[in-house]
Amino acid sequence: MEGRDAREGDAAAASVLVVEDSLDVARHFVRAIEGAPRLTLSGLAHSVDGAMHLLYERRPRIALVDLGLPDGSGLEVIRAAHTASWRCESIVISIFGDDRHVLSAIEAGAIGYLQKTSETGDVARAIEVALAGGSPMSPRIARRVLARLAREQPSPPAQTEDDRLTQREREVLELVAEGLQRREIAGALGIALGTVGNHIHNIYRKLQVRSNTEAVSKAQRGGLL
Repeated sequence: MEGRDAREGDAAAASVLVVEDSLDVARHFVRAIEGAPRLTLSGLAHSVDGAMHLLYERRPRIALVDLGLPDGSGLEVIRAAHTASWRCESIVISIFGDDRHVLSAIEAGAIGYLQKTSETGDVARAIEVALAGGSPMSPRIARRVLARLAREQPSPPAQTEDDRLTQREREVLELVAEGLQRREIAGALGIALGTVGNHIHNIYRKLQVRSNTEAVSKAQRGGLL
């Protein structure tokens, strides 16, 4: 089944290329597209080679791509769609829902991830979400992605002795939080105005901020005040 060229269809309909080697699964997705009034089937490919041919010939708006194809990985098709000269976004269709497959597809440029067991109506809605600028994923897949990304976030660097606020810097910061001006802080602590400026400069550097407001806010969040 080759589908119809999107250039011959309704100008308002978004063209969708299906890349799937299982005939039964492919028919399921084709029915979903043909049953949606705002979608049109651009083509159906069963391999990486066939998908590449139809991708550049038909220039679809959306590509539904299986990851496991007879002659290679669907990631190749996703990368090609992601770097195409026209706007073409990919949604994965796969039996796999593990972290490795999900994240590999997203890194290749996929903006959505559907499992092959998705209902026909869910498939059409997912494509429409993608067309509207969203990233369609089942809640379970989305939660796995977020959990994996959270685990991969680098830990904040350990604070060195040089990065810690001194007792005097904490005292200055507490007075800044109370709204005192530099001259008032100098009088309250019995130190020179220039010394107050040096302390505030060090506070900014250590907290990596650029204003009193930022310094107080970050210190409060970090439990320094």
